[in-house]
Amino acid sequence: MPFVFKNLIREQVAELNQASTDGLLQDEFAGQEFIDPTPKYIEILNVFNDWFCLGRSSTLSMTEVSRLAELGETLQHDLKEAFPHKTGTSADHIPVFAI
Repeated sequence: MPFVFKNLIREQVAELNQASTDGLLQDEFAGQEFIDPTPKYIEILNVFNDWFCLGRSSTLSMTEVSRLAELGETLQHDLKEAFPHKTGTSADHIPVFAI
């Protein structure tokens, strides 16, 4: 399902880059190259799916519990990187449980 995002806004990103090249954008957007964020979103959704499915298991081995913690840390890091204005500094204080 995450792949529904693949190339979802490719045309809009291309239009923004062309407008930037043509000097049609102003302020902080002038001359800026825009990058399609959807590949990172797909990656995050895949990690979330793995984390969620593993977490829903009725019994977990210690290896699986450790993997669940690793996926949680990866997810936290990737979300902070992809959405820095939405996670803020409070995300640094989310407890991470080490096994």
